[in-house]
Amino acid sequence: MKKIAKIRKVAFFLPQIIMGGVEKVLLEILTEIRKQRPQWDIVIYSRCSVKDRYFTNFFEKHGIKLKDRWTLIKPKKFLPKLAYKLIKPFYKVLFLPIALGKYDVLIDFQAFNSAKEIHKLAIPKITWLHGGINHFNRNSCEALKYIGDYDKVVCLSDSFKEDFSEQYPDYKNKIVRIHNSINVKEVQRKAKIDKSHGKYFVIVSRFDGEKDNETTISAFKILAKEQPETKLCIAGEGNLEKKMKRMAADCPQIEFLGKIDEPYTLIKNSIGHILSSYGEGFPMVLLENAALGTLSISSRCKSGPPEILLDGKAGILFNPGDHRELARILSDVWNGKIDTAKLIKTATDNLDRFSPEHNVKQIIDLIEEVHNEESV
Repeated sequence: MKKIAKIRKVAFFLPQIIMGGVEKVLLEILTEIRKQRPQWDIVIYSRCSVKDRYFTNFFEKHGIKLKDRWTLIKPKKFLPKLAYKLIKPFYKVLFLPIALGKYDVLIDFQAFNSAKEIHKLAIPKITWLHGGINHFNRNSCEALKYIGDYDKVVCLSDSFKEDFSEQYPDYKNKIVRIHNSINVKEVQRKAKIDKSHGKYFVIVSRFDGEKDNETTISAFKILAKEQPETKLCIAGEGNLEKKMKRMAADCPQIEFLGKIDEPYTLIKNSIGHILSSYGEGFPMVLLENAALGTLSISSRCKSGPPEILLDGKAGILFNPGDHRELARILSDVWNGKIDTAKLIKTATDNLDRFSPEHNVKQIIDLIEEVHNEESV
């Protein structure tokens, strides 16, 4: 039996690093790993250049190296294309094994996104599935090409693990459920009392095809006709922003606030936060709502929301895409017909499930497990 070597170097790979749920999860994991394994040398690889000082400052503060724009990107013009074709074989055969061979474990943190580069390297590998089972199924043809080359696949909810194991039984031994974590005290510390927006519901979301903010806008417009004094504050950005603003153009009670890196104050002072989506992994904002004592109103979509909200005991669930049902819920919340205090208390009382100490300990154990199995 080989002597098991200690872990020294761990690499995380992401397609990009911008403010979003995946990146928030990453920072929470890295913060806690630094506490539990300060001796590890951690490096972050990003395909795209990282320009946001929020992240570069974090990495610098925690002694984490950042290597961005590390992959070959196929150019569009003829001469650069020719150079790309000449360089690519050497890049795969020489550069990648030399550059990445020094790591003890490779973590493809966003669903096989770096699989083309790292899947053949003889180093223990873990990948993270942040989306729901529906998202995985839409992309399964690509994912199943590479899944056999990974030691473990992390999902975020028990329902995802059950669905995955049933639909892909050949790989059920690879799937591991680890919840996302939230530092409750840190979130609460950053939230302030602010009544400047009045009495309002809030959305904190990306504006892209994975979300369904159109349903929320349609529902709120019904409420706004009944209750002209109510407001909907929307924080976020994305490629569907113009479409959303056109939808909301005839409703002056809808206010777009742009991207807010830490929207905790906005959430804390709202009547309730609305998450509308046809599919989710494990939305961090529902944990943040509970930490801040804010009501969660979410679509009952696979895979995370019903699990986080205890199937409606810790928040309100509605059918995905049903704007009329959501409008009735918003009206009932506004008019005090729902015991929101009870829902919020249940959500807050059950936050221990998502403590960083517990969940990151599971991550560390998993990293050490796949490394030790390779060493034996």
